[in-house]
Amino acid sequence: MISDKPKAGAFAADQAINKSGVRTVMLTGDHKSAAKYACEELGIAEFHAELLLEDKVTWVEKLIEERKTR
Repeated sequence: MISDKPKAGAFAADQAINKSGVRTVMLTGDHKSAAKYACEELGIAEFHAELLLEDKVTWVEKLIEERKTR
């Protein structure tokens, strides 16, 4: 599998975001296995892969609505 390497400090940044109470979700057009690998490297628990742009918009809208109902 060919994959980009996470940038230096990305894991620490995500951990700090999570500690502040913000939920991190990766939305990507990449193949599921590449997304899973990246999330494992970064400590991101939730991802949705193989998405088209309109799929990403739909997910963002869904996540916003979920946040409103909390």
